[in-house]
Amino acid sequence: MSDITEITEKLIQFRDERNWEQFHNSKDLAIAISIEANELLELFLWKQPEEADQKKVKEELQDKSLRLEKSTAIRPILRLRFLQQQDQPFLPH
Repeated sequence: MSDITEITEKLIQFRDERNWEQFHNSKDLAIAISIEANELLELFLWKQPEEADQKKVKEELQDKSLRLEKSTAIRPILRLRFLQQQDQPFLPH
């Protein structure tokens, strides 16, 4: 079993223990991924890279790093990957 498969299975168990499957569809997972990225991108909006508040950028990156360590940021990506492997539709019909 690959590491990614094992992690995905643990995430599915975590999801099932909380009855979150109802929220784990392709659309909502894609939105969650976008929100995570956009929280960082917002700090650069309408600015030259050197104009961004470096303290806030550092804090956001630290937050993302901590969330990755706890797998909360990567969870939607892995779940979306799992849905696609199960031949789930990417977009609801």
